[in-house]
Amino acid sequence: MLIATDRDTCVKCGMCAEVCPVQVIDFDRDGFPEGGGYAYKLCINCGYCVNICPVDALKHERRGHSAVNHQAAVQRYNAMKKRKRELSDEK
Repeated sequence: MLIATDRDTCVKCGMCAEVCPVQVIDFDRDGFPEGGGYAYKLCINCGYCVNICPVDALKHERRGHSAVNHQAAVQRYNAMKKRKRELSDEK
C-alpha cells in the first residue's frame, strides 16, 4: 500500500488528492484516500499528500509521516486555490 490512511483521524477532506501532481490518489467506498491502481509506478514521492493533511492522517510508504508544519502547507494550498479562481475569472 503506497499510502495508509488513519481512518480514525481522516476527515475525508480530499485535499491530499487535490494537491497530488500526478493524480494517483483515489477514494475507497467509504471516502477514504488510497493509492490508485498504478500509484507505485506513477508516484513521484513528493510527499504533498502527507504534508497537506491537516489532521496528519496519511502515511506514505516511502516518505513516512510529515515532518513539516501542516498549517504552512494548508496556507500554500489555499493560495493556490485562490490563484486558480483568479485565473479562471480572467478568462
